[in-house]
Amino acid sequence: MKKILLFILIIIVILFSMDIIYIYSSTKKALIPVKTKNTNNLEKDIFKISSKDIEENITVETWFKKMTEGKTLILKDIVTVNKKIYIIGQNERINQNIIIISLNEEGDILFQKEINISSNAKINTVEYINNKFYIVGTQDYKPVIYIVNNLGILIKSKVFNNKGEFIKIIKDDFENIYVTGFIIEKNKRTGYLIEINENLDKLNEFKITWYNEEIITDINYDKNYIYLLGNTNSTANNNNNIFIIKLNKLNYGNYTISKYGKEQLNEYGNTILKDNKFFYIIGYSTTIDGFPWKVLIIKTDKDFNEIWRKDYLLKKSARGLSANIINKKIIISGYTLEKNNDFDGFILLLNKDDGVIIKENYYGETFDERILKTILFDNKALISVGYQKKTNDISGIILYSDINGRLNGFIK
Repeated sequence: MKKILLFILIIIVILFSMDIIYIYSSTKKALIPVKTKNTNNLEKDIFKISSKDIEENITVETWFKKMTEGKTLILKDIVTVNKKIYIIGQNERINQNIIIISLNEEGDILFQKEINISSNAKINTVEYINNKFYIVGTQDYKPVIYIVNNLGILIKSKVFNNKGEFIKIIKDDFENIYVTGFIIEKNKRTGYLIEINENLDKLNEFKITWYNEEIITDINYDKNYIYLLGNTNSTANNNNNIFIIKLNKLNYGNYTISKYGKEQLNEYGNTILKDNKFFYIIGYSTTIDGFPWKVLIIKTDKDFNEIWRKDYLLKKSARGLSANIINKKIIISGYTLEKNNDFDGFILLLNKDDGVIIKENYYGETFDERILKTILFDNKALISVGYQKKTNDISGIILYSDINGRLNGFIK
């Protein structure tokens, strides 16, 4: 009987050990590239990704695309709907017309539409709200919102009264629509938030006049509060700093404001991220003379006390424009200056606990390439958009990389 029990025990130990070895070897697998042929003028690569946070291997087919076709395109923002990718931009050569491009995740273009608008207009960001695209910007130096349907047809637009510009639009998880930017009052910029309904009627507004000139560049939220990221110019020191406003959703008169920056520097905030415990400000800093630029990230606690700040000099100069959080990483994108007028797009991976750089990726050729926006797609890929400028020709660029920024081609 004792021999039988001992035999069973030995078998259990052996099976358990084999299980441990299998799990360990699975988590240690590296990224395995599998080459594919180029199709549809796309440079493609396949990566099999193994991660401790992903139970199964995920295959990501990476690609990039340059949109030429005789247009002068600057691609500015991205939304995804049911695994379809929608990109907005502008035709800089023909009346500043809005361009909407729809693609699948393989990079095949499903449709491309050009929408006629005022020749004196600039668009910034888009949000997909109840089967329509809400695009914000400025027209004739006044804030504007365009509504475009799924077929790429402009169905409504509204130009607001004050001079100014709308920079960001979001719909939160509670069906509220918010737009941020600035308006001009008494010849100065006033930070501005407006809450609207789907018909573009104003429901509420918030203004911030603090030092000299204020701009609200980004917005985040939870159930009870709105978090506004902005930039202010100090008349005392003649430099730019960053602020965060915590605003009560039910009472716009109830808010707190926190300021970040150094007297000897200019700081600009472009994106605010949050997780369960912390906030992250992403942008760039410069000297008072305005050069070089350094990618800036500031981490704060939930009460907006600064925990740490990092200023990264990438190549000769760099601006951080957009950012995402995935697992324990912060992914920042923007553009760098390599030499003269040779700019490169970049994606920077950081450890969100301490800000240590994990990986740097640079994209482009020998021209002026800039990434203006990057989003996380389906927790497995990054989609980035921007433009490439060759002398007088400007082509929109679309990059579809894995979550570590790996891309086959268009890499510096």
